[in-house]
Amino acid sequence: MKRLVHSGLRFVVFAVVSASLLSLWIPKAGAETPRERKFEFDYTATVKDIPAGSRRVDLWIPVPHDGPFQKISDLQIESTYPYQFHEAQYGNKVLHIALKNPQQTTLSVAMRFNTLRKEHIQERLQAAGYSAPKEDRDPNMSRWLQPDRLVPIDGKVRQWAEEVVNAAGAKTDLEKARAIYNHVVATVKYDKTGQGWGRGDIYYACDARRGNCTDFHAIVIGYCRALGIPARFAIGFPLPSDRGAGQISGYHCWAEFYAKGIGWVPLDASEAAKNPAKREYFFGAHDENRVEFSIGRDLTLNPRQSAEPLNYFVYPYAEVDGKPFTSVDKSFAYRDVPAATVASSDGSEAAIEMKHDHIEGASTSNDLIEPADLASLLKSEHKPLVLQIGVVHLYKLAHIPGSIFAGTASEAEGINSLKKEVAAVPRDREIVCYCGCCPWDHCPNTRPAFNALHEMGFAKVRLLHLPNNFTQDWVMKNYPVEKGLETLR
Repeated sequence: MKRLVHSGLRFVVFAVVSASLLSLWIPKAGAETPRERKFEFDYTATVKDIPAGSRRVDLWIPVPHDGPFQKISDLQIESTYPYQFHEAQYGNKVLHIALKNPQQTTLSVAMRFNTLRKEHIQERLQAAGYSAPKEDRDPNMSRWLQPDRLVPIDGKVRQWAEEVVNAAGAKTDLEKARAIYNHVVATVKYDKTGQGWGRGDIYYACDARRGNCTDFHAIVIGYCRALGIPARFAIGFPLPSDRGAGQISGYHCWAEFYAKGIGWVPLDASEAAKNPAKREYFFGAHDENRVEFSIGRDLTLNPRQSAEPLNYFVYPYAEVDGKPFTSVDKSFAYRDVPAATVASSDGSEAAIEMKHDHIEGASTSNDLIEPADLASLLKSEHKPLVLQIGVVHLYKLAHIPGSIFAGTASEAEGINSLKKEVAAVPRDREIVCYCGCCPWDHCPNTRPAFNALHEMGFAKVRLLHLPNNFTQDWVMKNYPVEKGLETLR
């Protein structure tokens, strides 16, 4: 094992860290209001190629939680199988599905929710003459001083940590944490080539001096804990800073440490390494371009998995007959939406509600068709044209037999797709549109589709009334469904 190269970097590290430590105590005038971001998030998982004869399949999915800098609302689950929510270690939330003697070779679930994410700035770092108020003690504080399986805090790690802080002349916990942060950002490269990266193995990261966010924060957290500074790990997904919509390729993780007299201080060493212009910012801040799913490492789920604790929990985890099963597809996507709330004058958060400025008019009884009536109509000779105008991944999971995915009607591209789909349809044809992605009163897709079809001259358009969502109001009531892409154009 190659030893850390602290001795060769000692002078450089000391100079860099010493200058940065001085900046900690320079008060900044007029702290800006933390930024906020509101977005929808889609998380899908499909367990595929389930072996014939399997006795049991278990699937666990992390569910995002509320926190001081994150509010989750309108959580919707699409699954053709029963599911349960559970609370696990450190307040983490888990969705669990268990299938006995499965007949299908696939198991799919989709999760959609809205997030209001607030920039996390530790403003106490900027306050001159700050006097720390009392705050609730983290019930897991002792855990954040203990090692993880891949982040030991043994004699060698402690020795390396002490070399860093001693070279910087750091005395307080805050100074020591800043010295560690600066050392990691200056000497570790964000590089995902080769093998070994991404596990958060502190010995690998110290030896290779490269890796991803997990590896960066393994060193930061390990060094802090080795010096008696509580430090905790969080993981979720990053969003690009530009607002819009798109797919997310993978996870992101970050860290916090606890400084006496100040509280929890956020940092993001890997983002600082990728963007040197923001190195000062990411010591004491997490931007709003992220969503947190779970906290901690070496996690035991609820219900408990048969295999060993998870290194971290952000992707779906499956077991077949009590053994880890890795044939799981996953996808993640986001879409920014207008902010629905702002901080009130007393600093509290108002209730989060969906805001649909594009929805005009309220539906009347003549505009609607109930699920039982549509199910009956589908058995007749005069079947309507049924259009799913919601979300494509929900359509793939389950849809009304013969229905066509016509585009997501809350988006301009989706409306264009809808118009193209019905361009050659006779204007006196009966059409039923449905979504079911979220409760009826919050659906962003039904009314835009209805309005667009009426503007095209269709007079017999109705909306399928799904008060809760497609799963509860159609699938769970045993109305007919199809799966897959048979009628996806």
